[in-house]
Amino acid sequence: MLENLNTRISIILLVIAASWYFLIPTIRLYNNPDLSSEAKQLLEKDSINLGLDLKGGLRIVLELDDFVFLNNKVSSGLRQSSKNEAEVFLTECMTHAKEENIDIFNAISNISDNNQIKLNKYFSNISKSSNNDDIISLMKESRILTMESIEDKMRKRISQHDQYGLGEPTIQRVGEKRLIVELAGITDLQNAKDYIQRTAEFEISLVKKLNALAFINGLESIDEYFIDQGITFTDFLIREKISSYEELEKLFKNELDIINAQLESQNKNIQESPFANKEQFHDLITIQDYLKNLEFNDFFIDNFESDQLQSVIFFNNKYVEILSLFLNHKTIKNKFSSSSKFLFSNKIIFKKGSIEYKQLYEVNAKPAIKNNMIENTKAVTGEIGSEYAGRWLVNLGMKDIGERAWYKFTAANVNNQAAIILDNEVYFAPYINEPIKGGDTQISGFDDMQEAKNIASVLRAGELDAPIHAVQTSFIGPSLGQESIASGSKAMLVGLLLVFIFMLFYYKGAGLIANIALLLNLIFVLSVLVTLNAILTLPGIAGLLLTVGMTVDANVIIFERIKEELSRGLKGYKALHAGYDKAFLTILDANVTTLLTAFVLSFIGSGPIKGFATTLSVGIICSMFTAVFVTK
Repeated sequence: MLENLNTRISIILLVIAASWYFLIPTIRLYNNPDLSSEAKQLLEKDSINLGLDLKGGLRIVLELDDFVFLNNKVSSGLRQSSKNEAEVFLTECMTHAKEENIDIFNAISNISDNNQIKLNKYFSNISKSSNNDDIISLMKESRILTMESIEDKMRKRISQHDQYGLGEPTIQRVGEKRLIVELAGITDLQNAKDYIQRTAEFEISLVKKLNALAFINGLESIDEYFIDQGITFTDFLIREKISSYEELEKLFKNELDIINAQLESQNKNIQESPFANKEQFHDLITIQDYLKNLEFNDFFIDNFESDQLQSVIFFNNKYVEILSLFLNHKTIKNKFSSSSKFLFSNKIIFKKGSIEYKQLYEVNAKPAIKNNMIENTKAVTGEIGSEYAGRWLVNLGMKDIGERAWYKFTAANVNNQAAIILDNEVYFAPYINEPIKGGDTQISGFDDMQEAKNIASVLRAGELDAPIHAVQTSFIGPSLGQESIASGSKAMLVGLLLVFIFMLFYYKGAGLIANIALLLNLIFVLSVLVTLNAILTLPGIAGLLLTVGMTVDANVIIFERIKEELSRGLKGYKALHAGYDKAFLTILDANVTTLLTAFVLSFIGSGPIKGFATTLSVGIICSMFTAVFVTK
């Protein structure tokens, strides 16, 4: 049936029509610069996806937090003093690793050997062996598994990129503790960066009634600790690596400027007054003196307000990050209840002038509900008539263990607040009015749909096994991508033109047919890339160029075989038929071997390599169709 000319022409026209149909959105998108943003978004869904190097976007290198990872491996059954020892040991190892620029496990080996420390003292849950090398080997394996888990959860998290505007993702592991994430075509860089780095550590915990007076008394006991130790608040922050001197200098620059402005004003008044004592002149304060004399108690009292009941405390948002680290430092926590931890609200509660305030919460250190107890998270809008009508919420379903724990918790804490905590920030702290059966609950307090959907997606993907932090962030602008597209297109056009000229010059009419097949091959390849949702990168354009050579190569083999058959005396159709039949196995062998290599690159490689392999694979298959079926 396929030997029938009309059947062949019908199939070819059908394939051309289908290919053109799939390419129309791409042609409209990239040939109409005046399109509205809404029209562009609609066309992008059905167009060729461009990679980071062509479209622009975010490239972020993430690194596992070794300290938290190792601290989580410390045996839970240890006494608090032993846990503190382990933390000091790990801190020393981290410092040594940084100073010597070595891996943390090499640092652990060096420090433990030098100080004759048996690691099973701290990590007996990993191994009871007294051989440090065995324990380090097991921890290395655990880090590999942790990175595999983080990579898997990150893929799940970013798989919903169409919904969250994070572009086509490329995710790959580099080394033993780094992950590279590339997101093409994003516009909100900070939102994407925050979304990627979320640990998604979820808790519901009881809010304790924070007494401002008792809290201030606790701060005064900390001041006494500083006096006993002979250090200042600033010394403590720097010594414990809570902050650096440069960060503190930047943080308090405005306060120092205000104080010095007041001093200058006083000096001016003294200078202009005929009755003033000139000895009253004040020297301006340097940042060194300011930080040296900064008292912890003053720092807090000057920058928070409390209501009349003294049960709610607010802090200037400017200091929240450093205060959160400070209050939850092991030494400082000992000055308060060991069963508590201090967390801030994730949102600004109110403003006073230009100062923004967040609320401080004291919550139970042991949560009632954790991430592994929840399921079926979904972003929704509040129902009409409810307290949250029209506002974005995240619905949380719970597993059986979560339902039981939630009912027990709510029954025991009626009229108390439950803090909904994500990544150590309180999103919502509702009052418990009655015991809740069934396990369903909601999180509110989101600014918009985007934030609610982001939270729902990271909770669905699951909590990361350990925190990861961005160590390098780079943004590729669309202008650079346009230059790449322009240069790649120019290279392809020049290559096509040279091939066209050669084929016409050498094969005359047959060369014209080969050139038509070559153009059709490019159309087929691009349309298949659209249907596969593949990503076209700059190496992908190189793959298209290679496809041009592969397509022409097949035609050259066929034409040379036909010439051989003609020289043997075969005429017309018989020579053509014999040429195609005898050339087929040679073409098939060459293309299959190349295709196998391309498949290996596609499955094992990532990023640019995968883009090249995908384009080459599609090109080889399409070139077989055009060379063997279309041209005949």
